[in-house]
Amino acid sequence: MLRERLKFKVVPNLRENFIQKDAQIWTIGLAEYPKFLTKEV
Repeated sequence: MLRERLKFKVVPNLRENFIQKDAQIWTIGLAEYPKFLTKEV
């Protein structure tokens, strides 16, 4: 199993926006790959 850990610095008042955009862009995109299992934010 391969894991990737990314760390981001996000301005506190933009954190919710970052999480929403991440879900809209990355989670949906990654879910299209057959071997993709899960993602945590």
